[in-house]
Amino acid sequence: MINGTYTALQTSAGVYLKSDQLPHFEIDAVDPKSRHKGKLETESLLESRGVNWTSIRPVYIYGPLNYNFVEEWFFHRLKAGRPIPVPNSGIQITQLGHVKDLATAFIKVIGNEKARKEVFNISGEKYVTFDGLEKACAKFHFKTQSKIGMATIDLSSPSHYCGESLIPRQHHHQATVAGVVDRR
Repeated sequence: MINGTYTALQTSAGVYLKSDQLPHFEIDAVDPKSRHKGKLETESLLESRGVNWTSIRPVYIYGPLNYNFVEEWFFHRLKAGRPIPVPNSGIQITQLGHVKDLATAFIKVIGNEKARKEVFNISGEKYVTFDGLEKACAKFHFKTQSKIGMATIDLSSPSHYCGESLIPRQHHHQATVAGVVDRR
């Protein structure tokens, strides 16, 4: 979003360097080799050009009109009778944030002087495992978890997920939302 010389952009909490200390804070080290490195480069470019900017970094977004079909990916596979591939045992902990919360974050930062040249993580406050997410989707879809098919996959081999729209992380992935609360 561009408003004069101000830009509010959505990047991703996927930019953080993998860590054993979670959740990620906005000041944590980032991974320049992240698959989201273009988003990091955009933040740097805006900073180098003196643009007033705010970056919002969601973890996984769900909900209607979402560009990234997280929950839809699970439901499409369930409907097609295909197993849901999860890395390792599926116990990796992550977070989901609703698209309405993301939209609300954008509304709150635009025109807010306190938000200039800041990064804000955005997500739900509760954590979920990929296995738990899979079971919740199956329970909703089938009204039971008994029909679920889970396929444990090795994500180190691209042949296991080529063509898939969602590649679950092999590690825990959460970000604190405390910065949003602290800087309102």
